[in-house]
Amino acid sequence: MLNHVVGEPIRGLETEHFIKVPLAKWADTSFWPAAINQARESFMLAGAMLAPVFAEHEVLVQEYPLCSDGYPRLAFKFVKTVPIHIWKRSDPSSPTKMLEATVKIILPPPLYAELRMAGRWPNPLQVH
Repeated sequence: MLNHVVGEPIRGLETEHFIKVPLAKWADTSFWPAAINQARESFMLAGAMLAPVFAEHEVLVQEYPLCSDGYPRLAFKFVKTVPIHIWKRSDPSSPTKMLEATVKIILPPPLYAELRMAGRWPNPLQVH
């Protein structure tokens, strides 16, 4: 289960401050289909029998406005229990497995500036 109330640490970004945001904030952008495609590919490589369709509660979205390397990030974390090919099962008697995929998008300066001007990205000085 994902923590949709306060968010949760994402591997590789544990020390960074984040803002948990609703999926709807980014669902109308090109980031969303790109994240879905990457997550599906990860699930298929992990042994999923079919490309998963994700429900909103199976996706966590977090903004990282001020990362230590200077580049802000947008992260999508996908978690879903899916049917798994037998050769990928850790327990041969269990036909399903909970899989996880995280897609991190680094926002280069021109894109970051465009998102800030459009009011879609938080002011890093206001992040606690």
